Amino acid sequence: MAEKLVDVIYNKVLANIVIIIGFIMVLTILLQIFARAFLTQPFAWTEELARLAFVWFCLLGGVITFTKKMHLGVEYFYMKFNPSFKKITNYLIYILISFFGGVLLYYGIHLVVNGWGQLSPVLRISRSYFYLPMPIAGGLFFVYSLYQLLNLIRKGELQS
Repeated sequence: MAEKLVDVIYNKVLANIVIIIGFIMVLTILLQIFARAFLTQPFAWTEELARLAFVWFCLLGGVITFTKKMHLGVEYFYMKFNPSFKKITNYLIYILISFFGGVLLYYGIHLVVNGWGQLSPVLRISRSYFYLPMPIAGGLFFVYSLYQLLNLIRKGELQS
């Protein structure tokens, strides 16, 4: 049950959200290029919207990269480890990532709360929308790494 829920949240819902955000980012950048090249007065809002989409795209895309085990790693050294050291390393990795996710979640919430009263210069939306992907990504990192850590403890090996 938990495995299916994690799959739906991370591989279907989150992946589709990142695709939509990426599409918005590309369209906004293309509109900005078009306006600069062909219009006498380019749009002021496109740069800020592209930046907002980029922040969301990078942080949520990082979570997807982590869940698909496509994150940067030093496989050469890891493959040289004996099986017991690999197991210890896997535990350590998920403990550190859960800590990192918790830090992102905690401080991200503070940023969102502090930025609520500030408005972005052009779009005139709350700055909190620029900071919101930080606690969301932190929470997703935290939950997924704890899920994988529990799988390691329960089964004694790394889940794919």
